[in-house]
Amino acid sequence: MSEITVAFPSGSVICAPGDYLVCRNSGSRWKVYQVEDLLLIKRLIPVLNDPASLFIEEHMLDSMSPAYHNEVQLLLTAYEPDFAD
Repeated sequence: MSEITVAFPSGSVICAPGDYLVCRNSGSRWKVYQVEDLLLIKRLIPVLNDPASLFIEEHMLDSMSPAYHNEVQLLLTAYEPDFAD
């Protein structure tokens, strides 16, 4: 199995599972999220003649990057309600 290294995009928040993200809404309210996991997503597409079978999209494309290719995705839990301070 080959190893790949993925970096957080420039300007993004570097976080780890268990961290909390506190974000200000468009108003003056604050929203709290807990980072549950960090993920890479591989999109699945159905086989044309057998829609019950799926291929990993990146194995089918030859000239363009698949959607979400090597993008860091966060699995978050949103806490309710939002906070004034």
